Amino acid sequence: MNSKPKILALIQLPPPVHGASLMNQTVVESRLIKKEFMMECISLQFASSVSDISALRFSKFVKTAGIALRLIKELATEKYEFVYFTLSPVGFAFYRDLLFVSIMKLFGVKILYHLHGKGIRKAAGSSLVKKQLYKFTFRNTFVIVLADSLGSDIDAVYSGTPFVVNNGIASTNISQQINIKDKSDVVDILYLSNLVRSKGILVFLDSLCILRERNVAFRANIVGNDGSINREELNKLIKEFTLEDTVYVPGPKYGVDKYNVLNTSDIFCLPTLNDAFPLVLLEAMQCGKPVVSTFEGAVPDIVDNGKTGLLVHQQNPEELADALQTLISDEKLRRKMGEEGRKKFKSLYTVERFEENMCNVFSCITDRREISKDC
Repeated sequence: MNSKPKILALIQLPPPVHGASLMNQTVVESRLIKKEFMMECISLQFASSVSDISALRFSKFVKTAGIALRLIKELATEKYEFVYFTLSPVGFAFYRDLLFVSIMKLFGVKILYHLHGKGIRKAAGSSLVKKQLYKFTFRNTFVIVLADSLGSDIDAVYSGTPFVVNNGIASTNISQQINIKDKSDVVDILYLSNLVRSKGILVFLDSLCILRERNVAFRANIVGNDGSINREELNKLIKEFTLEDTVYVPGPKYGVDKYNVLNTSDIFCLPTLNDAFPLVLLEAMQCGKPVVSTFEGAVPDIVDNGKTGLLVHQQNPEELADALQTLISDEKLRRKMGEEGRKKFKSLYTVERFEENMCNVFSCITDRREISKDC
């Protein structure tokens, strides 16, 4: 008889490819977690692409009903230690997930939320009804947040102490390559993310225009899959800004190709407007690249401002251009920040550390221990 604790995972998996779906995939495929726990998975796949995530379609309502019925069947016929659920924190998706939460609470099963997003504090503060819905959702549950700073997003609706588990990614030998450029070479700036407005892509373009007006030499690659902006629209903007000789849009890159473009860049830039814990920052740090990003979500936890990169305020292309220019003009600073970032990645953000931390959280819940520093 198998004595492993049994967990039901209600999670988003690729496609589409984004930070939450990739981390969820890591959890269900982890050998370490499989060694300690049995996991049954119900996949929450409502969209086939990033651009389709926010679209309201009848087919999504049908899928929601089907998942609800599957959840009822699992909870009625199997005994699970708890349900591991990647709750959507805001928007229509939260109300959809509220249906699943209600079913779980009806069956009296323990719930562990893994919050990959944020915005609960703002949403709860905007409406008393919303605040009560969030309190219902989080009452008598366990919660994982991605960084210490993100715990404050739920402190108005959650009375417990959340677990903190940083995301982690797999180490790769490709990332250990060092890009040695001739002093006469133009510095390469890389934006690597889905083409989504909330990632600050338009602010990035504005900052590049400012650099051009200052006669600062650079090249920039914008790498990513279509989102709220597609490549055709982006290329049109680049042409309007007369940046077509210095800014290139090669499309999405994955695997070896992604790390090749990281290794051939000098500066990584993600001026995000709305993020919790961008995995791409870990990829850049693993490759020894200085990061330019914003004071958003857990970014200041990941990027040590002035040590592993430079952080700027959101929606501020002038400040972003200043940070990029500082790094463009100082090769020694770029290398020093890149190496410090690589050290921090190895210390905190490997997939092995992530899996160990997740196992520890699962053990705390299944062993019925109170949440403590040891957990």
